[in-house]
Amino acid sequence: MKIVFKDLSEIEIVDSFGIGDLIAHYDEVTDVAEDVEKCTEENCSEMKIVADSGEIMAEYTDLVFAGVTTNPDLDNPGIEAHFHFRVKNAEERMLQMIQELQAQVADISASQELQDGAIEDLAGSVSDLGEAQKVQDTAISDLADAVADIDETNTLQDGAIEDLAEAISDM
Repeated sequence: MKIVFKDLSEIEIVDSFGIGDLIAHYDEVTDVAEDVEKCTEENCSEMKIVADSGEIMAEYTDLVFAGVTTNPDLDNPGIEAHFHFRVKNAEERMLQMIQELQAQVADISASQELQDGAIEDLAGSVSDLGEAQKVQDTAISDLADAVADIDETNTLQDGAIEDLAEAISDM
């Protein structure tokens, strides 16, 4: 039998008296410490008890590692370690929810700051476009005045050509 944590790390167990007392056998105390390091809050958020056959015997969420006790193994040489887990209580779940909400608010705030910066950049671009539009409008107005002057010149030329044509026909 074994404990399989969220990160898929494992602890081999030899006996179980429920989630509150899972028993593992070790040759050395230092081996116990290595397995205790696997019992993180994140890893205990999802945990399975798996039989040697691979069958999932139990699945747990939101567990807390309550500690480990060690004793000499009276039947075999080595150490017997009792791993103790418990379900998070309401206060611990509420605290976890608050922390998750705080993280979400922080993410939203960071996103809002990026959005605010983008809006400022866009406002600057729109302002620049407004200035460019004024320059373009002035250029169009100047061009319209030039076209009007050309039309006026053409009208004068047309009149002069008619006068010249009349004078030539009178000769």
